[in-house]
Amino acid sequence: MLPKPGETRSLAVTYRVTRREVRTDAAALTARTRHTTYDKHDPDYLLYTRPEMLIETHAPAIIALAANLKRGNDGPYLFARAAYDYVVDHTEYVSPSPSHGAVQCLSLGKADCGSYTALFVALCRAGGVPARPIAGCWAQGENQWHCWAEFLIPDVGWIPVDPSAGDRGTKQRAYYFGNLDSNRVSLAKTFNLTVDTTKGSTDLGFAQVGTWWWYPAPGSTGSQMTVQHLLLGKPTAR
Repeated sequence: MLPKPGETRSLAVTYRVTRREVRTDAAALTARTRHTTYDKHDPDYLLYTRPEMLIETHAPAIIALAANLKRGNDGPYLFARAAYDYVVDHTEYVSPSPSHGAVQCLSLGKADCGSYTALFVALCRAGGVPARPIAGCWAQGENQWHCWAEFLIPDVGWIPVDPSAGDRGTKQRAYYFGNLDSNRVSLAKTFNLTVDTTKGSTDLGFAQVGTWWWYPAPGSTGSQMTVQHLLLGKPTAR
């Protein structure tokens, strides 16, 4: 039952999550991917290079910048690194974000993790490299929502990237391209979600609970929703 005005409802969900750090070999991937080509008829290529809401791959400014970043960067790995470096160098972290999506992030140069991610993904896609955003959260804490990204290399797989975390310092910048810490949970590997129901298709837009808490939906009272993640058991060493 939904709460009435002024009331509060609590919902507790217990789930088991396995968290692992991801690390890649930058030198090996650089050498291996210099002459990589994509099958442009592959369903994953078509899906993850298309424009969509918040990831405006077709925008002239995004296309021009992606083309410029590709010059001198042979292969998808080096191009994705150039896109990552551009986002980190030209974006200032601000929350709540004044920009929503890749185009606004590029224009304003100020964003939260979601728009950092949107710009990186849009640049990759515009340059012909499949990429996708991830909406998730840090593993512990209250309303710890976070977004990052992945790009695809044939015969290698999805490579993790976290542009906003990489903007925290020199060590973080080096680490968060190709590597990912274990202190996070992936909730949706998309920004936009459409749900088919018996009453028709419903577009939920940005697929992250955190955005419903931070940016009230049209017609809402603006009340905050608090989501807290608690560690109930001892981590298992692996």
